[in-house]
Amino acid sequence: FSEMLDIKTKEHGDWKPINHANEIEVKLTPNAVQLNTNNPKDVVVIEKAPSLLAPYYEGSGFKGAYSFTMYNPGREEVRGELVMTLTNQETKKEYNGYLLTPNVVAQRLGRTTFVINMLPLYYNKPSLGNLPRGKYDVKLSIKANRKGTEVEIPIDMKEPFEIEVLPYVNNGNIELTFLEYYADGEYANYSTFQLNKIKNISLQVHSKVSGYQIKNGYRGPIHYRLLDLTSNKWIELGTAHNVYLPCDADNNAAQTRITFSASLLEPNHSYEIHLELERDGQRQDTWNPLVLRNVFNTISDLNTPTGINSVNNNQNSAKHIFTLQGIRLSKTWEELPAGIYIIDGKKVIKK
Repeated sequence: FSEMLDIKTKEHGDWKPINHANEIEVKLTPNAVQLNTNNPKDVVVIEKAPSLLAPYYEGSGFKGAYSFTMYNPGREEVRGELVMTLTNQETKKEYNGYLLTPNVVAQRLGRTTFVINMLPLYYNKPSLGNLPRGKYDVKLSIKANRKGTEVEIPIDMKEPFEIEVLPYVNNGNIELTFLEYYADGEYANYSTFQLNKIKNISLQVHSKVSGYQIKNGYRGPIHYRLLDLTSNKWIELGTAHNVYLPCDADNNAAQTRITFSASLLEPNHSYEIHLELERDGQRQDTWNPLVLRNVFNTISDLNTPTGINSVNNNQNSAKHIFTLQGIRLSKTWEELPAGIYIIDGKKVIKK
């Protein structure tokens, strides 16, 4: 419990219960401290469309994957089993996705990121079968237990999400496993670049190649692209030519390196890295079903020793607010919980 003291009258107010790990939101005015008793129940939001990490191939047995970040504004976690509902864009038939990693939790008063693996199968009780090729609109919800009763909590998806089930051609499997950064030729073990201090940025990638059909490895180009998460625009960085990715062996990552001018980037933006291989005459966006896509940030200068600005009163008018993971937020500054954010490209701490 807690009581409030009026600093003018010196009178003590009523005792108020403070639940949820002694956290409660308050609003300060010149004469009073107001307790915010609003506690939204079972509200879960996905503010940015999930990112596809690995595609789905009809009847292949290979798992596809996507990642997303959930926001829970309430003071109680939402825990349960993720439900993925797919609606075929052509036939309008609905399917329940066969998820391999369905257990999720939307942590209270914050954001939680998950990678979800799914075979290209559906499970509409009692039927289990292959998802037909085609494009699907996707809705997500959480099946939770509330006092012994099973309830399905819809997730409010602020941006549309669709997947495509592609025809399967058995030509082996290629995964790109992790990226490395270089700044002006020096290895960089960080992902925030101060643009006024460097001229060039380099990227290189490691791979995992498997399958009899590709026993001689992959030989060809790797195309590098950036998705500007701040402006939602694509940037073509260029191509690493004559790359060799051996089967069942480590590749020479330096051979995949591409260098581009830092002048292609805008300060105070966040960028998501995409890589494409050429297979069967087509460019294919390639990553892997286990790891989030790489996101890096840019800044123009460091205004404070930590690179984190103090809070200004007008921050709620900022046009672009992101998490440190590059997830764009739809809420205003006043609605956000305490934490560190990227606002119009600059790191800002909210206390």
